[in-house]
Amino acid sequence: MRVLLFPHCFFPAVDGGVVTFSNLALGLTKSGFEVEIITTNRRSSDDFFNPRAKKLPTEKIWQGMKITRLEVLSRGRRFFKLFSKITGADFFTAFSKGPVFLNLREIFRKREIDWVITGLFPSLTPFWAYLLAKRNGAKLAIIPGLHSQEKAYQNKFLLRLVGKSDLVLAFTDYERDLYRKMGIPGRKILVSAGLIDDFIFEFQKDKSGKFPKKPTILFLGVKAAHKRVPMLIEAMKLVWQKTEVDLVIAGPETLSSNEIKETLASLGSQNRKRIVYLGKVGQKRKACLIDQATVLVNPSRHESFGIVFIEAWARKKPVIAADLPALKQVIRNGEDGFLFKKDSVADLADKILHLVSNPGLAKIMGERGYQKANSRFRSQPAIKKIVDRLGKK
Repeated sequence: MRVLLFPHCFFPAVDGGVVTFSNLALGLTKSGFEVEIITTNRRSSDDFFNPRAKKLPTEKIWQGMKITRLEVLSRGRRFFKLFSKITGADFFTAFSKGPVFLNLREIFRKREIDWVITGLFPSLTPFWAYLLAKRNGAKLAIIPGLHSQEKAYQNKFLLRLVGKSDLVLAFTDYERDLYRKMGIPGRKILVSAGLIDDFIFEFQKDKSGKFPKKPTILFLGVKAAHKRVPMLIEAMKLVWQKTEVDLVIAGPETLSSNEIKETLASLGSQNRKRIVYLGKVGQKRKACLIDQATVLVNPSRHESFGIVFIEAWARKKPVIAADLPALKQVIRNGEDGFLFKKDSVADLADKILHLVSNPGLAKIMGERGYQKANSRFRSQPAIKKIVDRLGKK
């Protein structure tokens, strides 16, 4: 069985979608599939818009799989945006969000493939993957990673691709139900949670579940605008009025990083000393940062699943997130973490204070999260479900 993966970004780029596709590629290969990868040469979706972004090297092989990284158009998007505004053509709004490839010959080259698997929204990558699948008579599977509350994900042309696909991989039951409301037959939908690297469960297991003497809040993830790191900093100002707590911010930089740095620069010297600011971290460092934290906090305003919460649970730590519809199906409020009112800085601060003031509760929540993650979110069972749906010759 030959499978072509066509994600918007791929390792060593880092975000939830990249983690999912990287582990999917490895899982399919171990299951006996022949896997090829086409992707962009950019490290994040933000880099589609940044002509000065550092490009990834064009690698021939990744983990035994052929990989082709395509150049994308990083200029001229204003034309598509303006044309869309003038004409009302939603399709061109999608083009303004990229990637628009410069090497179409590689996309439309004839191949012997059985499946094309693509994602995530709101990138145009699924559109190109659909054309590639049609060109080669292959079936199409889409991982939209739908952020239901974000307008950019509602592009009608991208949503039509979901209906044209042979298989839709949803992260939650909530996402599955959204597709059913769109008229997608249930037989086409497979609920398969974001595929995390099981390494996070196994690395130095004796150190997981331990808590630091001084409470430490951890933000871990891409520093994109929707992650709302400045909101977390505002909440920490309220927390610092009542207790001594450290804050660690770690993750790849994006176009929104300057806003975060400006927010940090506006802090008084005393509060600034309580913050550790880090860039991209590897898997071992990630596990160590979680082990050194009291609670992981991600105040993102829209998510489809939130792999980072599972990674925190894998290290037996509680989590705090906004009360988004998708996350309500991942996190059980008051049991393995807290859900705060989406736009309330005060409620976020209260949830943080409650956990750092109750270390026993934090430990219990972390243990409950671990039990759930270990039983429901390991990658091997998820890969098996996908393999069974793809079918093996």
